[in-house]
Amino acid sequence: MGTEPAWISIAIGVQSVIQSFALLTAALWALFRFGLRREGETALEIDLNYSAFPIRPDMQLVAFDVSLANKSAVKLAAKRTRNPAYTDDWEKLAFGIDLLIREIDTRGLVSKSEVKWFPTPKSTVPMERDLEIDLASDYVTVEEHRGRTTNDREITHFWLEPGEVYHLASVSALEPGTYLAMVTFVGDRNDDEFWRRSFLVSVPLEGPALSHRVAK
Repeated sequence: MGTEPAWISIAIGVQSVIQSFALLTAALWALFRFGLRREGETALEIDLNYSAFPIRPDMQLVAFDVSLANKSAVKLAAKRTRNPAYTDDWEKLAFGIDLLIREIDTRGLVSKSEVKWFPTPKSTVPMERDLEIDLASDYVTVEEHRGRTTNDREITHFWLEPGEVYHLASVSALEPGTYLAMVTFVGDRNDDEFWRRSFLVSVPLEGPALSHRVAK
């Protein structure tokens, strides 16, 4: 057999160079997207709206509508483990998508008073009278264990695809007053995936049903 023409060898060499360059370009592009642009990081936007419906003079049914918007380019999952889902020196949250409601004692407030979730450096959350709500209660399953030494445990299965917006609802009976509402989302990858937003909720003393949309 004769040797192949020189131009074929040159063409093969050029093709190898092009393929290597394409692979290098793809690798650099991936590095740019996930490194410099941080496209692998997660981001979440939290909003809350509520409506109050009188059921008797001293009680209202308050319907909370919490919207979660995945602003990142990757899937965002809530913490799977529960009870607790998050702990540190100042708080112990039972749920990965957690709503805390606290009535504000307005009797001792004066002008320019600041209302805080942590009134003192030694304060812990939740406080004794705080109402804690699992916003993802409809997405909980029980993981069964056949071993006799391990109890069954509840697991939260909730996630948002990139760009997805989801609404979670809860209804509670509250007395008329002014409340702080705090929504916390703990991600499943690690505790650094942590988003929180607080809102002010007003439950009227009496009157017709009230609907309130929180300004973004």
